[in-house]
Amino acid sequence: MKIIVLLLLAPFLWPFYLVVWCFQNPDKTKQAFGSVRESMRRHPGAWTWAVAALGLLIGIGNLFDAELGGAAAGFALVAGCMGVLLKLRRSAAADVAAAVRARADAQHLAYLRGDEWGIYGTRNRPAL
Repeated sequence: MKIIVLLLLAPFLWPFYLVVWCFQNPDKTKQAFGSVRESMRRHPGAWTWAVAALGLLIGIGNLFDAELGGAAAGFALVAGCMGVLLKLRRSAAADVAAAVRARADAQHLAYLRGDEWGIYGTRNRPAL
């Protein structure tokens, strides 16, 4: 019976366990938060999707409870995350376009300097 109660309460007890663990292991806490921060820097899109899902859960849950302020806050969080994702997508597209432009400029400058390797990097030209 005790294990069933613990399993049922586990989703609600993890924040308390986290706080107790942080106070018991202050040296590991800095390392853990550092690794989470590094993960957020490496994977901003995944973390933004996770926060958007949490905001959607908050918004829908508050909407069912007729708490319009909480629902508005949850949906505002989702809208903000979608804005961040749009910015990340545009930034990635701009990076790809900049790489294509840089390659085209490098090939053009090489051609102007007399290197006739062409676009595909071969000197084999068909005989006409």
